[in-house]
Amino acid sequence: MEKKILDSIHYSDLIKNIFDFINIKKKLQIIKYNKKYQKKLNITLDDYKNYKSVIILKSKENENFLLDKKAAKRSQLLKDCIEDDEDFKELNLIDVNSKYLNLIVEFLEHYKDSEPKLPPRPLKDGNVMQYFDDWSKIFFSKLNLEDVIELTNASNYMDIYCLLLICCSLIAAEMIDKPVEEVQKTFAIENSFTEEEMQEYDHYPID
Repeated sequence: MEKKILDSIHYSDLIKNIFDFINIKKKLQIIKYNKKYQKKLNITLDDYKNYKSVIILKSKENENFLLDKKAAKRSQLLKDCIEDDEDFKELNLIDVNSKYLNLIVEFLEHYKDSEPKLPPRPLKDGNVMQYFDDWSKIFFSKLNLEDVIELTNASNYMDIYCLLLICCSLIAAEMIDKPVEEVQKTFAIENSFTEEEMQEYDHYPID
């Protein structure tokens, strides 16, 4: 992956979920970066009025996506909105760009009547795809690490627990059984530890 200056994921719970999969208790800083994407929705808002069972999600770029209410309830954020307001029809997701909102809608629609398979924690090895069902294997194989990190943040923001765990496992798989230096290079993490701290880290217990 081309090395870039990336923004940090600021959610300690995300870091915990990621490292649950590789069973390391020490916190590290996981990095993300942002790109702007656009995705057109081929349906007018007038057409939407004919669909009582769907809601409109508006992306960071102000583009509209339709989502079935049943599928939407996999997101705790959307579920709360739907259950708190019987007239709820639209939500502006200012922190989710169009590319990843489109992926989330696709994921939620597919699993609205079933449960995705989740990897075990901790992972036995880096081959996390072996635990996915066939649909998820195809869906996630199209994403690079940068996409997964962005999708992690989006699923955390929308409180989609199953998608969040899958994304965390994919990130963890990129770290498992790899030396610290390789992890730092992959995620463009700048080493801020002193030599003494690194020696202490080398002896840090891993359960």
